[in-house]
Amino acid sequence: MIFAAHQPGLMPYTGFFQKLLRVDVFGLMVDVQFVNDDYHHRVKVGDDSNASWLTIPVSAPFRSPINTVTIAGNYSPDKMLGKLEHTYRNTKYWKDYSSQIDAVFSVFNAGDRLFDLNFELLSLLVDIFDIRTKIVEVYKTEANASLDLVRWTQTNQCNVYLSGSGARNYLDEPAFTAQDLEVRWHVPSLATGLETVSVISGLFEHGPTYLKDLESSS
Repeated sequence: MIFAAHQPGLMPYTGFFQKLLRVDVFGLMVDVQFVNDDYHHRVKVGDDSNASWLTIPVSAPFRSPINTVTIAGNYSPDKMLGKLEHTYRNTKYWKDYSSQIDAVFSVFNAGDRLFDLNFELLSLLVDIFDIRTKIVEVYKTEANASLDLVRWTQTNQCNVYLSGSGARNYLDEPAFTAQDLEVRWHVPSLATGLETVSVISGLFEHGPTYLKDLESSS
C-alpha cells in the first residue's frame, strides 16, 4: 500500500490531485506552519498564459500552525465567486460545477478556520473527480520531518511512501530503508497550459473525467 502526505492548500494544482489518485492513503498535514503568500490561502486560476490569484484573506500571527489560522474580516464569498465567474464563465463546464463551489465558500465566515475551508473544497473536488483514496489527518511529533513521514506511513499500514520531487534535497531516504519502507517519486502528468493553475481549471474546461483522462494518457 502507498502513502503520501501534503500540506492543505486552497484548491491545489493538478499534480496534487494526481498524487491523491496514485496512493491508497493520503495524509493532510494539519499543524504545519502557515506561510503567508504561499498556496495555503491562495491559488492561481485561469490558464498558465493568463493566470491570476484567488486569495482568501486570513488572520495569521507569525509562525502560526495552519490549523489555527482564521479567515479575516474582509472575506467575501461573493468576491470569490465573482473572481471565478470572471475567469471561467465561458468554459464548457462552468454552469455544471460553479454552484457547488460557491456553496462551500458561502458556508464560511470571518473567524472560521482556513483549514476547514480548504478541507471542504478538497472533499468536494475529490467527490467530483471520483477519487476513492482514504484521506487522514496527520500531526507532527518529530524534529526531523522525514521521521514523521516514516511514522505516518507505518501507522497507516503502508510500505511505500510517494514523495514529491521537490523533497529530493532533504528527504532522509535511509530512514525509510531502515524500516523496510520504499520511497517512490511522484512525477505528475500535466496538461499543456494548465501546469501551474488550480485543478478547477481542468474541471471547468474538461469536466469530471479530467484527472483520469490525464492518467490514462500518460
